[in-house]
Amino acid sequence: MEPQDIDSHLLNGALRQLIFLTGLNIADAHHSTIFNAFVKKNDQRTAAAITYKMLMSGDELYDNSRKGMSNTVESGGRASSPPFLSEASGNSSLSIRSGAMAMVKRRWPLKYLQERPALIVTFVDLDWDHPAWLEMRAECEAKINAMRQRIGQRETKLALVLIQPPKATSMDDPIAEKALELCQHCRLNSRLLFVFPRLSDNRALIERVNRLEKAFHNIAQEFYHACFKRIRSRNVPNNDAHLLVRQQYKLAFISELREDRHSALRYYKQAYQICHELDVSDVDVYEQCSVASLLNFKICELNFVLNSAVEAINQFRRHHNFFFKRESAFYPSRELAAIELTWWKAQQCRLFAELFSRAVSNGLAAYPSQNPGRFLGEAATHYKKANSLIRILKSKLAAAPQQRQKSLLTGDPLQSFDFSITTTYYGQRPWRMTTQLSDSTAQNVTKLPLLSSVNLQLLEHGAKLFLENNIHENYAHSLQLLSAAVAQCKRYGCERFANLSLFDMAEECVASQQFSKALQILHRLCTEDTNVLFYPFLREALVSFANAAFCSLSLNEWTWALLQLLHPQLANASVTLRILSVDENDQSIWMENFQHFLLGDQNFLPFPLTSSANDHRSIFSMEQLNSLQSQWRQLIAQSASPLQFQLEMYNLNYSPIKFNARFLVINSAANNKRQTNEKFAFDEEMADGFQIATADDSLLIEVVLCNISNVPLRFEYCSLTLDEILISSGAKKSKTLSEWSTAGNSSKNPTLELVPKRPSHVFFIYKTTFATSLKQLMQLPASKAPTSRCQSPLTDEQNAKEILMTIRHFSLRTSSGSLSWDIDHRSTSNSHHQNSIEDRRVETFFEKMDNNNYAVK
Repeated sequence: MEPQDIDSHLLNGALRQLIFLTGLNIADAHHSTIFNAFVKKNDQRTAAAITYKMLMSGDELYDNSRKGMSNTVESGGRASSPPFLSEASGNSSLSIRSGAMAMVKRRWPLKYLQERPALIVTFVDLDWDHPAWLEMRAECEAKINAMRQRIGQRETKLALVLIQPPKATSMDDPIAEKALELCQHCRLNSRLLFVFPRLSDNRALIERVNRLEKAFHNIAQEFYHACFKRIRSRNVPNNDAHLLVRQQYKLAFISELREDRHSALRYYKQAYQICHELDVSDVDVYEQCSVASLLNFKICELNFVLNSAVEAINQFRRHHNFFFKRESAFYPSRELAAIELTWWKAQQCRLFAELFSRAVSNGLAAYPSQNPGRFLGEAATHYKKANSLIRILKSKLAAAPQQRQKSLLTGDPLQSFDFSITTTYYGQRPWRMTTQLSDSTAQNVTKLPLLSSVNLQLLEHGAKLFLENNIHENYAHSLQLLSAAVAQCKRYGCERFANLSLFDMAEECVASQQFSKALQILHRLCTEDTNVLFYPFLREALVSFANAAFCSLSLNEWTWALLQLLHPQLANASVTLRILSVDENDQSIWMENFQHFLLGDQNFLPFPLTSSANDHRSIFSMEQLNSLQSQWRQLIAQSASPLQFQLEMYNLNYSPIKFNARFLVINSAANNKRQTNEKFAFDEEMADGFQIATADDSLLIEVVLCNISNVPLRFEYCSLTLDEILISSGAKKSKTLSEWSTAGNSSKNPTLELVPKRPSHVFFIYKTTFATSLKQLMQLPASKAPTSRCQSPLTDEQNAKEILMTIRHFSLRTSSGSLSWDIDHRSTSNSHHQNSIEDRRVETFFEKMDNNNYAVK
């Protein structure tokens, strides 16, 4: 099902001319040095693109086992059709063709890369002054003739290298005559005869190898030029598009071996254009896409090699516009064809991203608008879609299981398919491979039963069932692509594309049940700088975070996401993104359910923020949803104490409740006069930053809460914690106030309901602890009394005592959990939060004075 990758030997950097070396004895030290010099030279970057192989006396020169089955193909004819073609032609109920248009063979390039050498070089130890010159000449002639007989009518070239002691002088007339005589007897051109001196100097040896390699390379060029002329001279009908594609592909490949990249690019483009215009049936769509993928890959690769990056991007864009927008076929089924096409799209984007990345490593400049990360992200998106289609298919099959059918053969035909084998042609179906394979080829291929003895419809149906039963999601591959896309996007400063890939990665983690990893990624996204994120995306990130928390049975994280989704900027976010999974109807439903959950209704457990399980957008099947809900019930039942959430509101970037608190001093004429005309407003700052109170005053603390969401929120309890800090010694004492009343309601501890868009005033009275603290301060020894900031004409025992009082903590509680605000007056880290907390401090000065007047600052 998944498309097979482009073979590594087809990469332009891997295409090397093949040269065989024979006559070298590895046991001989000098022969071994010569062979190693050629091989090591081949590994250098500046060396010619040549692969050297040792040809021993007993080795087979050509793979003749493949000759019989490829005769028709080599001669330009169509490949032999499988034996069931004639039987299927009479069956009108099921359209069964040969199963392969047989355009491009997978192993054909290996014939020129591994099997058929361009040049065979024979090494012989022969000196011009050898005493048995005539016998050695006859031996060389016999070796060359034997090699020529093994080559037959093929275009492979032959060369002869004589290994001799180094000569101090150049070739004289007798030596030239012997060389000419040797070439005539061996029927070799004089430029195919070489002399290799026995050199002990390594530098001189390398220079001699370089000279021979250049000569070998020029001779090999003649071989590939002859192959090119032979392929081009074949008579191919113009109306047979399949053979035209094959011929153009072969011409392009041979041109690459000739290092004529411009001609290779031209022939690849011609083959792609013919393949692009093919009118194929549903059965052959996959083969057309596979061949087009290979040709597009080679076109883009050569454009990058020729420094035409713009042409490479334009070619991929054209490829994308034509093949990506086409609808999926109906073979082997509509669902399987859609998955297959989606996988193929992902492969195309990944291959182009690899080419792009390789070009960047070779010096190409990439930009935020065009970089490999964008194509890797698109590939991962297609893999994610394929995983979703597989989940839908499995749910469909689980709801209506199909009955497996048996063939007329013994056993189950579904066990006979092996999809890991390499097919003969690109895009060929494994169950449609011809059974007329040679013995050597069939050793590594699972043989199919003779199709004349089985029902063809059953074979097709069996293959379809096999695919449906063995198809699985590939989460590891999609996560790998997403991780690579994030790295590339961050490298080029594409933060939003990186965040989108992180979001897709989190959703894949949820689908693969890696909930802790998904929560980690989504929490990072939700707490990003708001300059990078935008509200619709943040809304979807919070929805996915809530779903991941629901799956991991984490109540705090689930409530953390739900509360932020109540914020108006997130609840009213534009619904134009492709990733949205919750529509307006779903949103109103889960908002209402969340209200019931906050009130402690036992019938309302945590729930997923998705559409119904029957909707294709849902990441949960009905079985998974029921299982998770039962796990929540079991968790609540097994907990020793009631399961409650505890949230620190400063951890919320988008809180639906705005909080403000301040001190009000009762019985203080100065403060009453100021507060009479004072109208409270959020984010108001006091002019002087503190208020002054005497020992007889009672303190009234006003807390203002404003529900800025569109949903009314109800709480059962609230509490306020104050800190008394003695300035002189730093001693601190805390007091929690739990008795409160609301504006317009004189009864204590009523139910606190926060109406949307309307501030609610909550009042706490602080008196008892204040008086106690005063008595403790008055009993302090004179030696420990601090120096007051307001100087008094009294003695040291009568100096003022100073207490700093601050609001430290406020919490709202329901039977389901609590929301709390911890106020740290020494830190300004909370200033960037939406729910700004107004820091109100009261500095109280107590003086033992005869008239008990207020102290003046």
